[in-house]
Amino acid sequence: MTQPSMVTVYRRVQRGESWEEALRPGWQPLWMWRIEQEEGRPLRDLLAESAAMAHVTGYGLRHHAQEWGVKRTTLQEWSRQWSITWPRNASLEQHEAATRVANKVRRRVPDGVRAERQDALRKLVDKCGSANHAARMLGIGVNRVSEWRRGIRPVPDRHWPAVQRLAQLQVAQLAATPAAPKPSEDHPWRRAGKSV
Repeated sequence: MTQPSMVTVYRRVQRGESWEEALRPGWQPLWMWRIEQEEGRPLRDLLAESAAMAHVTGYGLRHHAQEWGVKRTTLQEWSRQWSITWPRNASLEQHEAATRVANKVRRRVPDGVRAERQDALRKLVDKCGSANHAARMLGIGVNRVSEWRRGIRPVPDRHWPAVQRLAQLQVAQLAATPAAPKPSEDHPWRRAGKSV
C-alpha cells in the first residue's frame, strides 16, 4: 500500500476529509476507501466474488451501486480495469422479464381453437360483406382482420368475445349494430382536433 505525499494529505484534509481518509493510497478514491472500511475487504475482491456468484444470487452491479451509493458506470469501469467480467442478464428482474417475454412468444393457440376462431371470423366477414366493414364493427384495423381470416395469426383472446358475439348475429341485426370506436379515436390529439 503506497502512502500519498504529504501535500496530497493536506489537500485532502483541506477539502474536509478526516486524517484517516486523507492517509489512504494516492490512487484510491474516497468512496472506494469508505466501502472497503465498511466491508472490511478490498473492493476488488468483493466485486470479483459477487461477479462469480451473480448467476446464483441475481445480485448485479446495479444492486451494488444502489447499496453503496455509487454510480453503476463507476463500478463498471473499475471492474473493467480489474478484468472482472459480469454475466449478462444475471439479475433476477432480468430473468423474470425474459421469461415473461419468452412465454408470451412461445404461447401457442391450439389448432382446434385456432380453426374455430378462424371459421367464426370468416362467417362474420361474409355477413358483413367485407373485411373492412368487419374491422369497423370490431374497432380494429383491416390488416389485422385479414391476417386472422387467412390464418397468419390466430384471433387473440381479448378480441375473441367480440368476434363470437358479432358472428352469432343475423345480417339485419349486424347492419343495425353501430361500429365500435377504434382506440386511436380516443387519442388526445384527435380529441383536440375535433374540438377546434
